[in-house]
Amino acid sequence: ALNKTLTKNNVIKIKADWTLQDKEISALLKSLDRSGVPVYAVYLPNRSEEPIILSEILTLNAIIEALNLNE
Repeated sequence: ALNKTLTKNNVIKIKADWTLQDKEISALLKSLDRSGVPVYAVYLPNRSEEPIILSEILTLNAIIEALNLNE
């Protein structure tokens, strides 16, 4: 169900590996006001605001709700 939802909404999934605490990832976490991982952020194409930050306990409903804000 998740992959179908992501495909339907043309979602590009990006995974950043912070194992070595990369400076670029650290800067992104700081810009999201986060100090650690996991962080789930949804960037919508028609919204100029900051990304939607989802809970660390990710659910399909949370993803669907975030994607529905794009409509």
